[in-house]
Amino acid sequence: MYGEADDCLEVNRATDHEEYLDHDGELTNSCATAREEEYTYLEDTEFHVKELCKHYGWKEPKTHNHLNDEVLRAMYSELQLISAQLKSKNLELSQRERQLQDRELRLGIREDELELAYQKMAMNLHRAVGQETAESSKKSKAKVTEFQDLLKEKVKEGKRLRANFDALQEANSQLRKQSDDLQCKNTKLEKQCNSLKQRLENLQRCQELKDRQTENVIAEMKAVPSKPKPKASKVSKALCTAMQGSRADVFVVLLDWTIRDILRPSAERGNSLDGSLRSHILDNCQKMLPSLVELLKDPANQSQCKICLPCLQFIYWSCLLLDQNPGKQNVGLGQCQRKLAEELYRPLKPSEMEITSESFVKPPSLFIKSSDTQIKLLSCLLLLKTLTQADWLANVFVVLKQELREELVKELFVHYNGSSVLLSYFKPTSKAQLPMVLDIYMLMCVESSALTSFLQSCGTESWFRSLAMVLKIPSLDVKQLEKISVVLQKLSKLKENRKHFETFALKTVIQDILHTLPSADHSFLALNFKSVLFNITSSLAT
Repeated sequence: MYGEADDCLEVNRATDHEEYLDHDGELTNSCATAREEEYTYLEDTEFHVKELCKHYGWKEPKTHNHLNDEVLRAMYSELQLISAQLKSKNLELSQRERQLQDRELRLGIREDELELAYQKMAMNLHRAVGQETAESSKKSKAKVTEFQDLLKEKVKEGKRLRANFDALQEANSQLRKQSDDLQCKNTKLEKQCNSLKQRLENLQRCQELKDRQTENVIAEMKAVPSKPKPKASKVSKALCTAMQGSRADVFVVLLDWTIRDILRPSAERGNSLDGSLRSHILDNCQKMLPSLVELLKDPANQSQCKICLPCLQFIYWSCLLLDQNPGKQNVGLGQCQRKLAEELYRPLKPSEMEITSESFVKPPSLFIKSSDTQIKLLSCLLLLKTLTQADWLANVFVVLKQELREELVKELFVHYNGSSVLLSYFKPTSKAQLPMVLDIYMLMCVESSALTSFLQSCGTESWFRSLAMVLKIPSLDVKQLEKISVVLQKLSKLKENRKHFETFALKTVIQDILHTLPSADHSFLALNFKSVLFNITSSLAT
């Protein structure tokens, strides 16, 4: 609208100005021509005289004084005619000038009117635009407030749904844990019930057999008359002790031979052993275990390290072999293991400390309290495999941690494959024992001659499976995570362990942990996990 008014006004002004310039030019041109004609007549009189003489046939005068009256009259009349023409032209020019002035006045008035109309139009447009902008701003503000309210409601609803989802997820995880625990307990109770049923049946059969045997013996004693017993020949005590010593040596040699050539290779080979040979070895081990446990309970043999050590080694390797084949275990093996655990833990029991009037009497230095390093370590490992009481297990872990500070004990721990024993407690369900297992792993990860062998013993599929389950515990302590990161940092340097990192997707698990951790508070943990990721990615690149 503003542009159209400006264009109209400019066009009117241009046309008026062009007309004014045209009239003004004509006036000035006419005046100039009249003056030039008058000057030419006044200045060139001779020329006019000559022209008049030629026109009327007069003789040309030689000087101005000889001009006659006729010539002067003709000149005067000519000049009057010229003057009249000039006056008429002057009158015409003055009239035109007045007309131009009137027209210029009308143009000024018209220009003022157009300017006022333009100003009014501009004011009206400004008011209209202001009203429209005010209305549109009000509408936009109302819409913005409405959208903000809707956004706030949506955000509140999203937070509420997120909180409900988190609560449901936590409840679901708890229910899953409870169901898993109940399933484990149910399976254990079913196994115990089946074992108790079979044991009861065996006991009933044994009792029936004993009753029959006693009845047969009583019948035979009644039928056969009693004969006088021959007197036993007296054997010297020296000969008896000598025979017992030789038998003990032969027994120890046989046990060492069996452990070195049969039990330990079978336990290390695992499921790759032939089926018939494996079942034969397992049956013989289960036959030997109760006798060896009874032999360890004999006080005469407890003080002899040369008998206790091979017995404990045989029992330990037999237990490892039986754990690899759980379906081949007999019913009475659980009772045998309970008796073994009670016998090995007996030196740590408070009941063994007899109080006298003078001082305390220390428990006997046997098994877990033995001065022999191998007997003490084997007792700890066997107790970890057979005990079920949490307080007893805590005491055994304390003793084991104290012993593992020595270099020799670390080598023996690797020799007896102690990591496989700790693996049964390296899982999410063993919350009480998990920190103690991680402490032992930290002790074994200290630089020593046994470090490489220990890391190789941990590089198994079952160990990495347990590790992946432990890392997924939602409420895992940061200190425990730091210990796990140290072990993982050592394991990631071995190339043979890289396949286990890929199989159990530990890279993504570690990255998720790093995303959830505040880097400023746990720089040590973040540094270890980043080192693990670097080792994994560098191995994949090569």
